[in-house]
Amino acid sequence: MEGSDQKAEETKPCGRGVVISMDGSEASDAVLDWSVSQILEKEDKLTLIHAVEYGMVNRAGFSSGVAVLAGLNEAVKKEAKNKGKKYLQKMSKRAERLGMKPHGLQLILSPPTVPLKMSIVQYVEEEKPDILICGSRGMGALGRAFLGSTSDYIVHNTSCTIIIAKDSHVPTKPPAQLKEGTKDENKTEKSSETLTKDGNKT
Repeated sequence: MEGSDQKAEETKPCGRGVVISMDGSEASDAVLDWSVSQILEKEDKLTLIHAVEYGMVNRAGFSSGVAVLAGLNEAVKKEAKNKGKKYLQKMSKRAERLGMKPHGLQLILSPPTVPLKMSIVQYVEEEKPDILICGSRGMGALGRAFLGSTSDYIVHNTSCTIIIAKDSHVPTKPPAQLKEGTKDENKTEKSSETLTKDGNKT
C-alpha cells in the first residue's frame, strides 16, 4: 500500500507549462484574456514573454568617438529593457486580476540582426513548454508571401503545441474582472522579477 501511494504521488500531474507571447498590442492583451478564460487551468505554470527589438546608432555620419557611440547604444538598449519590463509587469497584474498569477515573466532582448520571431523560437526551443499561445495579426496571404508572419514562422519552427488565437475568436471587450482597478496597471510592481534573454535578473 505504501509503495502504491508513493507511485500515485509521483505520477500526480503538476500542470502544464504554458507560454503566452505578448507583443504589446491591444490584440495581444485580448489574447491573454481569452487564454485565461478558455485554455488555462489552475494548475498550469504560466509564463508571459515579450520580445523587444532595440535599434543601434550607426557610426556612419556620426562624428563623435567610439566610446560616445557605445554609450548611446547602451542607453537605447536600456530604454528598450525598461519599457519591456513595465509592459510585462502590467500584463502580470492583468492576469492576476483574471485569476491566473504568472509563474514567470521573460523579457527577450533581440538585437537588430536577429528577427523577433527567431528570438521567440530560440527561447521556446530552449525552455520546451507544453503549449505556446500567440495571437494572429490578421496579415493577408500576400503579406505572408513577401514578409512571412511571426505566427507562421513559429508554427513551422517549434516542436511544442502551438495555439494561434485568431482575431475573430478573441473578444475585443475586456472581461468584467478588469473593469475595476484599471489605473493600477500602470503602477510598477516591485516584487516582480524579469529575466533578460541571457538569464540575468533585472
